[in-house]
Parts: sequence; C-alpha cells; structure tokens
Amino acid sequence: VIKVGTDVPAKIEAYNGDTYIASAEDGVISLDSLNVDGDYAIELHLTNLVTGDISVAVLYVTIDTIDPTIFITSPGVRTKTSSEYVYDESGNVIGVNETPATGSLAVDFNTPVRVEGVTEAGSTVTANGTALTVDENGKFSGGVTLSPSAAKSEIKITSTDKAGNVNNAKMTVTNKSFG
Repeated sequence: VIKVGTDVPAKIEAYNGDTYIASAEDGVISLDSLNVDGDYAIELHLTNLVTGDISVAVLYVTIDTIDPTIFITSPGVRTKTSSEYVYDESGNVIGVNETPATGSLAVDFNTPVRVEGVTEAGSTVTANGTALTVDENGKFSGGVTLSPSAAKSEIKITSTDKAGNVNNAKMTVTNKSFG
C-alpha cells in the first residue's frame, strides 16, 4: 500500500511501465497486483482536481516474499533448510513445501558451540536467540552456550532477510561428556 498526502483534492494513478496498477482519490493505492518478487519502478501520476495540473514521481519498490535459505557448515556435517515454492499457472506463489534441516552430532558443551554457515546476504542470524556475525556475503558465525549438564540440546538457527522473511533450521547436538 502506498499512502500519498496532498494539500489539495487530487487523483493518484500508479503505473508499472505502461501497465496501469491502481488509482485513488483518498491518497491510498494498493500494490497487490505486484505479486511477483522483483524490483519495480512505479510511476505515480498526481492530478490536482482543482487546477488539472499533473505531477509525476517515480517510486522504486522491491517485492521479496522468499524466505532466506540456511546452509549450516558447523557444527558437524553440512545441512540445509530451504523452501520449495508451489506456483500456479501464472507463476504466482500459492504455497510452500518446507524441508527442515536436521542433524545430530557430539560436541563439547563446556565451551560455546561454534555455529557457522551461509544465508542470504543482508540477513540477520541468531542461534538460540544469540545474534551471530554475518558478513556481506551472508556467511555467519558465532558461539552458542549450551547447558553442560544436559545430555542433548537443540540449536535453533533463525535467519531473517531485509524484507522480514524468516527461515529456521534446527539440529540436535549431543554432549560428548556423556559419551
């Protein structure tokens, strides 16, 4: 939704290239027709209903509805979580088939467990709620503290991209002190 404020009565029309999207006289235009991920340059035509003058502005919009993929490289073997999108005949996303990452391995719970991997560049990543460092290429790393008295513990990694899309990966680790 785009909200445009004016001091005079006005009609607003929105175009994606030569394609008409919507118009309104209340200052609120919906971009619901832009249902495919990508970058758009939306032309806003503002017509003053008193004088007939027209102003044009360009609004650059990015539509992003895809969850960030998470590749876990440490601890243990490489695991992956991703979403497989289901599309209709027009190419619109109509559903998601989730494939969660899983894994189990023995680690030392007496020191923070090193968590590393790769996600979408620009995302923020946490492990069990602890923020991890993410570089400009999406490589993340950091340590998560687990209870030394626990025989097993789950590590939940959450990646959130710039658009607010979220993906989670979970793995169960075994405390090697109990092995």
